[in-house]
Amino acid sequence: MAEEDKTRNNSVQHTNPPINWFENLQKYLMGNMEVLDQFLEDKPVLLQFPIWMLRATGAPIFVNNPLSGVFILAALFYSNSWVSVCALMSLVVAISTALLLNRDQSEISSGGITFNSMLTGIIVSSMIDKDDWYPWTIFPIVFLSFSCYGLNNIFSAIEAPALNLPFCVLSFIFIGSCLSNTDNNYFPIKTSVGYNYTDDLEWGKVFKSIVTSAAQIYGSDKVVCGVLVLMGLFVSSPIICLHAVLGVIYSSLVAVAIDAPPEEIYNGSWSYCALLTCASLGGFFIVLNIRTHILAITGACLSTIAFGALRESLKPLPVLAFPFVLTAVILYKSADDVYFKKIPLQSISYPEKHIKEYGHQNSAVSPIVPPV
Repeated sequence: MAEEDKTRNNSVQHTNPPINWFENLQKYLMGNMEVLDQFLEDKPVLLQFPIWMLRATGAPIFVNNPLSGVFILAALFYSNSWVSVCALMSLVVAISTALLLNRDQSEISSGGITFNSMLTGIIVSSMIDKDDWYPWTIFPIVFLSFSCYGLNNIFSAIEAPALNLPFCVLSFIFIGSCLSNTDNNYFPIKTSVGYNYTDDLEWGKVFKSIVTSAAQIYGSDKVVCGVLVLMGLFVSSPIICLHAVLGVIYSSLVAVAIDAPPEEIYNGSWSYCALLTCASLGGFFIVLNIRTHILAITGACLSTIAFGALRESLKPLPVLAFPFVLTAVILYKSADDVYFKKIPLQSISYPEKHIKEYGHQNSAVSPIVPPV
């Protein structure tokens, strides 16, 4: 009898399903870390506030993961502590404004309505030609961070995401107004640095732009910053990270083909918009399939060309993320619903989850399913 029980127990052990380590990793560490949201759901706002800030830190690169935010925040402080403080200050203003206006906490926690304020804080503190910790910088940062909130629904009439447009519009207006006043002693704006271009193209430095382009999104061109940003991307979504890298590779090749200045290719200036375009279209706003993948690569190439055109026409003003916004919105709206399954804007999460939930709905092409 004892032998029969032992045999039965052994058979039960052998029939137990194996632990799916990838699903556990995705549940507790990758993706959106929804378990953390469930834990904090009934906790005081003061406990949730730092997590909201970390999530918003990753929102410019389409990740909603506090761990990704830690990597990106480390990159910001490595690059410039004053710029990092200004970015955090902008987030505090934006989140506080949203709370005062009684916005839904799910919108606040994802960072989708606050990250533009953070980008504004980064660009304003970076562009003002004063020493770090210049106190007057606080005033435009607070005002512009508050104003960013009102532009978040700018594309709601055409059912398209606002992306970085609030940040682009307000930063462009601020920088343009400061440049137009030659007697501006409070907020002088830095002018672009000239490079001594050579005819020799170094391909090793061209592919270094894979890293520096990621850093450029947060106002830096340092390799370490780019590595940390890409690590933050990979932690949340390997699919987004893959398309970010592919977008930069294709963008760099296009930049070389149209004879872009080598130093600007090396430091990622020509490819950060392509990174954002490819990552946004490659599974974030649209379920990933073969056609979506091709659309994302096409968007990366087009945004590089758009960057070159705007770079010449907007001088001495910075291009910011206008090429990304224009290219991504046009391609998003032109995507045919027969071949592309667009994610409802209120239900956007991360590409791996989109494939699982929407991958087999109303699509003429089978989705690309990541290995499990």
